[in-house]
Amino acid sequence: MASLVAALRGAVGDCVRRCSGPPPDPALMPPAEAFAYRRREAGRRDAAARPSAEAGEFRLVRVAAPDGQGYAFPSNFVRTSKYTVLTFLPLFLRNAFDPYLHSANTFFLVVCAMQCVPYITYTAIITLFGVEMGTPTTLLPLGFVVTVDAIFQALEDATRHNADYEANNSPTRLVDPTSGAVVDAPWRDVRVGDLVVVRNREVAPADLVVLGVARTAGDGEYTDVCYVETKSLDGETNLKQRRAVKEARGRVAPRDAAGGAFDCGGLAGAVVEMEHPNDVIAKFEGTIAFAAAGGSPPEKAAVNLDFVYMRGTTVRSVDWVLGVAVNTGPDTKIMKSNKDPPMKESSLILAINRVLKYIIGLLTMICLTGGLCSYLWMSSNALCGNQPLVWGVPTKLQNSLAPSNRSRFG
Repeated sequence: MASLVAALRGAVGDCVRRCSGPPPDPALMPPAEAFAYRRREAGRRDAAARPSAEAGEFRLVRVAAPDGQGYAFPSNFVRTSKYTVLTFLPLFLRNAFDPYLHSANTFFLVVCAMQCVPYITYTAIITLFGVEMGTPTTLLPLGFVVTVDAIFQALEDATRHNADYEANNSPTRLVDPTSGAVVDAPWRDVRVGDLVVVRNREVAPADLVVLGVARTAGDGEYTDVCYVETKSLDGETNLKQRRAVKEARGRVAPRDAAGGAFDCGGLAGAVVEMEHPNDVIAKFEGTIAFAAAGGSPPEKAAVNLDFVYMRGTTVRSVDWVLGVAVNTGPDTKIMKSNKDPPMKESSLILAINRVLKYIIGLLTMICLTGGLCSYLWMSSNALCGNQPLVWGVPTKLQNSLAPSNRSRFG
């Protein structure tokens, strides 16, 4: 089904582009628009190709490839909320009346349904739409409890939606591999293989392999050392040391000290071969291969955790860090390690559910015992003409008042 939808989307896009005339020439556009156009076209090609990015033993990432990755990697858009406007009501009702999570709601819902049956109800009989039914007296308190729970669930999920919106629209900077210009972009637009610039005290928008860092203050030489704060990952506030890949030092360089533009032509043909996405935040394994001139073998360098800025970590003690995005969105370490938000239950609710099981068992025994005793009593005191029994009236008197015996009394 997914491949069919992708094929239909690609066919519609091709039809629209053919009908709209020849494609625009990026050379005639401003640098920012040309960069955005090339990224859109590369994204369309990647989506149309649709090969599995997880095939094989390792994941392959082409560094700053203008024509795309050739794989359909996930976007950097994340969603931690549980509900949407359309799915809130059905999902909430399913959870609210889950017999394993909310036994009390399920119990009173069954009681409410049984109260509507006129033959067994103990409430007043009413007529609704021409149908006689009992009055569901437990419906009002049950509806009140469920409505209050729904309001709290909606408010909590709205907070998650706001956090997702802020994260997906947080600003970051991407490097145009063609012109070297630095372009502003939201986090959600970061793709695998993009060159990302993260300033001091900014948060990394994706898992990045560090290729270059700013000069240390007062030092005229480039240094490979930078620092990261991983408080959002492991709760530790002490700074950890990271390094840029040494072999990339001569292949990418800033045109100014502030990192406003970069010369990254030496990264052409570079490929990162790495582990597949996982939730182990204390480990990273991979290699990066740089193309060599003159048909020489590519120059390879090992990449481990010391060379990686994970999504959610903060750059510290350097003016800027340049890295290539290798994991985005749901593939990042922090999102892989996140679990679905649990259903919160107080100790009081858990105690009620535990006691309610005994109450349901006791009521079941009472109903079975009462039904069996009623059947035995009715069988031993059969009435003529199926006259119903009246509580508190002797059986002999009821038999004497049965239709077959009324003629005796005139």
